[in-house]
Amino acid sequence: MVLFLFIFMYKEGKLLMVQPVEYLLEVWNWVELLVILAGFSTLGVYFQTQSVIDQVSKPGGHTQFSVYRRAAGWVEVYTYVTAGLICCVTLKLVRLLRFNKVVQVLFLTIKTSFKPLAAFMLMAGIVMMAFTQLGSLLFGSNLETYSSIGSSLASICLMTIGSFDTAELTEVSWIYGPIFFFLFQVIMQFFLMTMFMAILMDTYADVDGNTETQKLRMMAYMREEIITKKRKMHQTVKKERRPQDISRLEIRHVNLRVDLSVYRKTFDHTSNTLEYGENN
Repeated sequence: MVLFLFIFMYKEGKLLMVQPVEYLLEVWNWVELLVILAGFSTLGVYFQTQSVIDQVSKPGGHTQFSVYRRAAGWVEVYTYVTAGLICCVTLKLVRLLRFNKVVQVLFLTIKTSFKPLAAFMLMAGIVMMAFTQLGSLLFGSNLETYSSIGSSLASICLMTIGSFDTAELTEVSWIYGPIFFFLFQVIMQFFLMTMFMAILMDTYADVDGNTETQKLRMMAYMREEIITKKRKMHQTVKKERRPQDISRLEIRHVNLRVDLSVYRKTFDHTSNTLEYGENN
């Protein structure tokens, strides 16, 4: 695993040095960097965890509970880091399917709908914050789920996905509770969620209607690979070309120009001589 990480890091570092801006603008390259970071983090945490466990497992070792708690904490951290590494590696499988038409249409749908969805999410966030503050002010003194802005926001998010309890709102206020719930459901579920689905469906229909999507994607990929290979070859030629070779080429070029000028003068002189002889 260590050898694989170093080879992988060398490969990605080489690409980053050749095309730094283009490399950082690609989303999947960030996934590659996350894989490298998670891999080295997993190795470091593993050795640290093993070291702590070895200290605890020694005969006649520590008897304090804090030492065992420390070992358990490192094991838990190792589990979290390993989970992140597995998640990043699994996400890379999606990239292998990027030439499939269905997966490609999904990617292009997300990419195309990013700007309208960003504006929509901003508006939805403002609406949710408004209801969060309203719920905290109306029910915060009686319900623990609305006692703070954070808990109120969590309750609003749960209400968005269908997890709610209207009975407790009605018990606090039989007027404001139903009104609060009704307004939130109408605005969020009927209007905002419908707009969200409409944006995605329209974008998906436009992308799916383009029959040349896969062909253009393949051509763009091949063009990118050709440009990358050409740039690497050009840089390799520049590195391998020594100053002496450049000076020799320049000298040969000058000599060639001198020879051509001499031949031209000789040819012109011969032509003039022949013309003079014919006239006489």
